[in-house]
Amino acid sequence: MLATLISCHGAFASSEDLKESPLSLSINPSLSVHAQLQATIKQNGTFNKATIKQIGNELNLVSLVQLGSNNLAEITQAGANNSVNLVQYGDNNFTSIVQQGDANIVNLTQLGEQTLLINQLGNEMVLNVSVTK
Repeated sequence: MLATLISCHGAFASSEDLKESPLSLSINPSLSVHAQLQATIKQNGTFNKATIKQIGNELNLVSLVQLGSNNLAEITQAGANNSVNLVQYGDNNFTSIVQQGDANIVNLTQLGEQTLLINQLGNEMVLNVSVTK
C-alpha cells in the first residue's frame, strides 16, 4: 500500500502538501478523559493519616476532614458517581471505606475512639452513619 507523504515546513504544512489522493489515509486522534476524580483533605492535629485511592471512570468525589490526633482514614472507590464525606473529630478514629459500582454514597461522622469498616458493592447503596462516644 502506498501512502501520501506530507512534509511540514516549520510548524504548519502548506496547502500544497495537504492535497487529497486516492491513497491518502486520514488519522483522527481522539482523547478520552476520565474526569472529576476529586479528593479534598483537611486535617488538623497530629498523626492524622488519610489514604485515598480512586480507580473509577468519573465523578468520584471524596471530602475528608480529620480533627484531633491519631485518626486514620483509608478510602478506595471504583466505578462512577461515588461520593464519600468523612468527618472524624477527636482522637484514635479508624475508618476504612471501599466502594465499587456506581452511585454509592457514604456520609460518616465520628467523634472519638471509634472503629468502622464500610464495604459497599453494587449500585446506589447509600449509608449515613453518625457515631458519638
